[in-house]
Amino acid sequence: AAGCVAEQAMLIGDHALVNALLAAALRLVDTDEAGTRIELHTRRHSALYSLGRLDEADEEYCAIEGLRTTASDRAAATAVQVSSLTHRKRLAEAVALGIETLRELGITVPEPERLDAELDHQIGYLYQWLDHIDAADPARPDLSDPTLLAATRLISAALPPAYFVPDFSLYAWLSLDALRIWLEHGPGRTLVGPATHAANAAMALRGDYALAYRAMRRILELGEARGYEPETSLVRASFATLCCWFEPIENAVQEAKRAREGLIAGGELAWAGYACQPAVVGLLDSAPSLDIYVAEVEAGLALVRRTGNEQTSQWLDGHRWLAGVLRGDSGAAAGEAMPIDRYADNPSALLKAHVNHAIAAAVFGDTAGLARHSAAAMPMLPAAVGQYTTAVAHLLRGLALAEQARATDSDDRAALLAE
Repeated sequence: AAGCVAEQAMLIGDHALVNALLAAALRLVDTDEAGTRIELHTRRHSALYSLGRLDEADEEYCAIEGLRTTASDRAAATAVQVSSLTHRKRLAEAVALGIETLRELGITVPEPERLDAELDHQIGYLYQWLDHIDAADPARPDLSDPTLLAATRLISAALPPAYFVPDFSLYAWLSLDALRIWLEHGPGRTLVGPATHAANAAMALRGDYALAYRAMRRILELGEARGYEPETSLVRASFATLCCWFEPIENAVQEAKRAREGLIAGGELAWAGYACQPAVVGLLDSAPSLDIYVAEVEAGLALVRRTGNEQTSQWLDGHRWLAGVLRGDSGAAAGEAMPIDRYADNPSALLKAHVNHAIAAAVFGDTAGLARHSAAAMPMLPAAVGQYTTAVAHLLRGLALAEQARATDSDDRAALLAE
């Protein structure tokens, strides 16, 4: 009975009640009822994760492992655990756990030294998918193989930490292998998210933004047509990051906000946090006032802190700092920024911190700060492949170099202009 009530509580997002009910249910289940105990621990693990009580969720995951489970038994919990580790910036652990379990599930993820050699073959799946998707998919039944369903959920969870590390060879291979599964076994709600990452991989590997945009629009249409939610909102969050290269930045903001609403409603809280990125970055360049930008930053921080997402919280903190400097709210001058070394273990946040500091330096005429932060940002751009932030970083670096060239008459001027 407690389990049934917990299911009803889950439908309305009352994760605290779910946790309490499942804790009570576990006390009533005999130790020899392994299957029931695995199910209850898995659901409680998910509830604690959704509450941001990640250390307690770790204990539940250890309990699941202690029940002598197979990879298939614990796949759902493992996918959540990968996201939990990602929230806490334990990116290498998250990637390692995801890859180890995928191999146990029969997905032959290559060793690191073989990844690049396989990618030329893998990227062909994206072109095949685009060529055949219209004719093959409308009437094709959904993926139903339980092991592949578990594996594709795990691929979806492992892709963000692979991107954040960043390990683009692994990121690309995983996303493109999801398209292989789609081509060979049929579409499914667990595949649309990884397929979106395959479009991003085309940008990273080939610099083909147009192909990525076309693929992502196709995935979005298919998700909507088949009624996949919240998975279609996950696609929309990625589309919001990409569409700025082809549409007004205001469109990216609206897509991001729409995605976040769908992801929160569907319980995809990690991706709801990630959807804040295109909204915040887009509003900095398009909002009619800083108050609107600040409101979006604060809404994002409230969400990610409630769910324990430290990884995303750090780069939102950088936007809060920038807003304070631009509004004159902080007592510090533009050059007296928060210590950037606090982001040393978070490449995405570190890049965005340098970009935000460079923006402030440009606005306040701090040429030394602009040069320093824009130069530091450039080698970090792989942490934001395909994102609008990369365009802003290039602009800021160009401004810094132009300013340096204008201020010198030496032979260095030619080198500065060339750069």
